[in-house]
Formats: sequence, structure tokens, C-alpha cells
Amino acid sequence: VCRGLVWEALTSPSPTASPAARLLRTLAETPPADKFLPGNWQDSGMAAQGAPRFLLTFDFDETIVDENSDDSIVRAAPGQRLPESLRATYREGFYNEYMQRVFQYLGEQGVRPRDLRAIYEAIPLSPGMGELL
Repeated sequence: VCRGLVWEALTSPSPTASPAARLLRTLAETPPADKFLPGNWQDSGMAAQGAPRFLLTFDFDETIVDENSDDSIVRAAPGQRLPESLRATYREGFYNEYMQRVFQYLGEQGVRPRDLRAIYEAIPLSPGMGELL
């Protein structure tokens, strides 16, 4: 799903995208991890002139965007609610497995990456983050 969101962000940019969506697109434009990136950790010293520049961010505490993106995807579910039978499967310490089930359910309900992207694009940046970035 994430790969699909990134691909859509790259192939169908929206001029009215929110700052959060533009940040996603910026992150999506970085080369995959399996590609060689020159950097100052190599024998060659500093990165070569014109080498790709990128910023990689992780936001686990709503510092960058003002909403938990895992919570916001529920808006893509039918009736904007997950079934109780699915919510009841959450177990402490197994959050990733739970979210895999959520994404599987959403896919089974016909939710497409573009639907999730629209939700992510609507998440506002946290106060002051736009200026900082």
C-alpha cells in the first residue's frame, strides 16, 4: 500500500496538494535504499557535486503532521469505521500485525492507494512545521 501511495504521488502530482502531501512526494523522490548514494561515509569524502539531496523523516509522535496517520486511514473504511471484529484483534505489542490486518481489510473493501493518498494529503502539518521545513 505504501509503495502504491508513493508511486501515485510521483506519477499524478496535484498542484493543490497539502504541505503534508508535498512532503510525501519529496520523500518519494529519493532513490530506493538498494541504490548507491555517494556520501561522506565513503572513501571519496563529501558527496559529489550534483549528487541527490534528500531529507528522510519519521514522525511517530505527531511532530510533523498534526494527526496520527494510522488513525486517519479509518476514514477510508466503509462508514469511516472499522468493524468491531477487526478492532478486537488488536493486541499490545503487535501493532504492526494489527495494521497489516487493517490494510488488508481496506483492500478487500475496494480502498485504493489513491483513496489513502487523499486522506494523507488532508492531514495538516503541525503548527510551525511548514515554516521549519
